[in-house]
Amino acid sequence: MSNNPDIPDKLYYLDEDFPVRSLRKHQLKEILTHHDIPYMHGITKPDLISLFKKNILSRRNEILREHKRAEMLESETDSHKEEALGRGRRATQKPDNFYQDKLVLPKRRQKRAEDTFIVPKRKDKDGYAIPALPSNRKKTVPAFNPEDSFDDEEGDHFTPPASSFSVEQRKPQKAVSNGSSSNNSKSMDQPSRAVAAAATAAPASTQRTTRRTKFDPPSFNPEDSFASSDDEDYERTVRQKSPKRKVGAKRVSFDGSAAAVEDEEENDPDYQADGDASDDDDDEDLGEVEKEELVQLYKDQAVPPEALVAPEYSILTRSQTMAAAKDSMLLWKARIRQVGFVLCGIYMFFAVISLSITAYARQKNGYCQNYPDIITEAPASSSIFSLLPSPCIPCPDHGICAGGELTCDTLYERKTPLYNIGHMFPIADDCIHNSVLGKYVARVERKIKNKLAMRQGESACRHLLAHADIDTMEPAPVVRILVKDILSDLKESIQPPLPADRSDEIMVIALAAVLEDPKIHYWEVDGDRYLGTEHVQYSTMCQIKRLYKKTPFNVKMMIITFISVASAFIGASRDYKRSKMYRHKIDILVKDTTERLMKQYENHLKDPVQHPSAALSVSQLRSSIVDVNDSKTINDWQKVVEKIEVHPHIRKSFQEVRGDPVEYWELTV
Repeated sequence: MSNNPDIPDKLYYLDEDFPVRSLRKHQLKEILTHHDIPYMHGITKPDLISLFKKNILSRRNEILREHKRAEMLESETDSHKEEALGRGRRATQKPDNFYQDKLVLPKRRQKRAEDTFIVPKRKDKDGYAIPALPSNRKKTVPAFNPEDSFDDEEGDHFTPPASSFSVEQRKPQKAVSNGSSSNNSKSMDQPSRAVAAAATAAPASTQRTTRRTKFDPPSFNPEDSFASSDDEDYERTVRQKSPKRKVGAKRVSFDGSAAAVEDEEENDPDYQADGDASDDDDDEDLGEVEKEELVQLYKDQAVPPEALVAPEYSILTRSQTMAAAKDSMLLWKARIRQVGFVLCGIYMFFAVISLSITAYARQKNGYCQNYPDIITEAPASSSIFSLLPSPCIPCPDHGICAGGELTCDTLYERKTPLYNIGHMFPIADDCIHNSVLGKYVARVERKIKNKLAMRQGESACRHLLAHADIDTMEPAPVVRILVKDILSDLKESIQPPLPADRSDEIMVIALAAVLEDPKIHYWEVDGDRYLGTEHVQYSTMCQIKRLYKKTPFNVKMMIITFISVASAFIGASRDYKRSKMYRHKIDILVKDTTERLMKQYENHLKDPVQHPSAALSVSQLRSSIVDVNDSKTINDWQKVVEKIEVHPHIRKSFQEVRGDPVEYWELTV
């Protein structure tokens, strides 16, 4: 709302004090639209504000004058509309569409005048005109009479006007045969006059435009095709007409109204049964029909229609051919499926028999033999029989099969699958790795290798220290260690201990695993077994000794000097830090003592009655500053006493308390 009385409420935005930027984007668009100011679709608010300032605020006075003028005109029109009725006055109630006391009704929509259909020029094989279907189904098309195709193309071609379809008069034509030319010319005037009279008698006001929709196809009879003898129906009877016979054509008006159809079959001189009506004025003499052709026509006429409909004469459409092919394909599919079911049944039958025989043979024979000590003769079997399943149960991995029985390796345990509980099926059991036993074996193997490497490292260290000056020296020889010593040491030192029932077995398996390493050697001397390794593992002392032996003398002296200086510097700095920290601690204790004496002195000055003396006993100060029960604080208190004695403002005195001398300290300033 505007505070200015000169500005109406509708034009509140024309107030000088009104902030334009407070308007929203849609309000700016409504204001610009109200004043007929165009703007772009994706315009931003700053652009709208600039348009508002440029086109509205700049025309502020003009817009206000126009608004006042419009209000005055509106008030004048309202005063004219009022009527004086008795004492009171009321406005006449008229509809809004009255203007100068006249009711203005909305105009009724009229149908669009449609273009008149023009019959195209199309001909069949015999030269007769065939009407074509219109390109636009919605346009009005006049009714089609198939008998009009006998009309002459050039002489009787019509041009339909916009109001109605009319038929032009015929031009006389010459007859095909010379003998009938005079008769045709004489009998031509009567039908042409009748047709012209019928065409002129149809009033122009009877035209009615009908809208054809896409669901109303044009009326067309398939028997109206006037093709040549190749497309003629087989069921028509063939007869030879006399060339002198006069057959009239039916003429139908193309007008929308129901016009009368006249039959001029008997009076039409241009119609011949088998002749070819040419478009030109020149006649074409076809001559007489030969006897052989006439005999052939009579033979074809004698053939019954049922024989022409026989399968060998049938003409199938594309859809019928596709349907027949689909039926044939479905039939072959069904046959192939039946054959497949039969073959599958036969296969299943023989498979069940084969499985039964194999299962019986495997249950009887047990596991196939694979023990290395047992030598079996390989059966002479051909490649065909090798494809058949074996008559015994195959031995699984990590298993030893002998005599039809299965025994797993030491680190593996036998386990029956869940689907073969109770050994119902002739399926081999699995040899699964025993994880607990495998962990024991791996630990013993690692201990054996470590012990061999340590012994070899000690021997190599002694060898290197003995020949430290030689740069190119051969490696130390491999040390041989008794196997029984290794096993006895392991039994005593290994933790946690091995299972008692399987410890020997674990040791043997671990030794076998150790021997698989190519750098570990095995000897047997006088019945004793020895082990040795090329792996070397030095101890810490051995490495330090080796480093000291290999280092030159100058480097050694430099290292010793550096270590000595560094250690002395480190020790001195450490002692300095400790003494500094201790002095700082004593200073804190002395400061605390002086603060307590100062507080006692201030209390004595403030209240001499409650605090008669400014001195404090030494024992009281010590107990409040340090822990008297800790012997380590004695030295600390001695340092504090030394500091207090040299203090210039602290006075030391002695007083007798219950017969004992007590030392007191007092702050004099």
